[in-house]
Amino acid sequence: MRQVIDIENWKRKEEFLFFRTFQNPMVSVTVEVDCTLAYQRAKELGVPFSLYYMHAALVAANRIEELRYRQEGEEVVLYDRVNLFTPISIADGSYRSVLLPLEDDLDVFLEKALPVVERAKRGEGQAHEEKDHNRDFILISVNPWYRFTSVQVGIPQVPHENIPIFTFGKVTEEYGKRVMPVALSVNHGFVSGFQIGCFLKEFQQMLDR
Repeated sequence: MRQVIDIENWKRKEEFLFFRTFQNPMVSVTVEVDCTLAYQRAKELGVPFSLYYMHAALVAANRIEELRYRQEGEEVVLYDRVNLFTPISIADGSYRSVLLPLEDDLDVFLEKALPVVERAKRGEGQAHEEKDHNRDFILISVNPWYRFTSVQVGIPQVPHENIPIFTFGKVTEEYGKRVMPVALSVNHGFVSGFQIGCFLKEFQQMLDR
């Protein structure tokens, strides 16, 4: 469900109106997260590590109200829940994109997600689906081939209507720990540094569950 926000009486009115004048209102942050326990847990469960941490990120994002705001036309709306849109790599180096619904329980999420992902790996589906419904999703890209210290994402023609974009990089070992770069790109009119910090805290807790 979606709730239309009364901008005049909204707590983020000033930030939203200020950044709405920017040609590019997106802010990007890259951090490294400790995925030692998460990597071990995924191996113990016999599940793809990427799906394990994408589920953790999806659940964490849903706990942060500001990550569920969207601008749709002239309206600002708040979704009560958002899902996951992600590209899946296939053998020839191309990819297919899939939409995976939010499930708080990891087992339920995997039960629904694994068949969809397997079909995408066989080349079924589209690389870029035209989304004619609500923008109730976040975009997560998995980039396991190299480690990065920053990411510049493509800016759409209407950047103010953009959705949160998370990019996950290659896992490496440092001093007995496994770390992974995570790049976040969000609309600064909706999300400030405080909310990014709150998300990262929730995400780390989900990784360590």
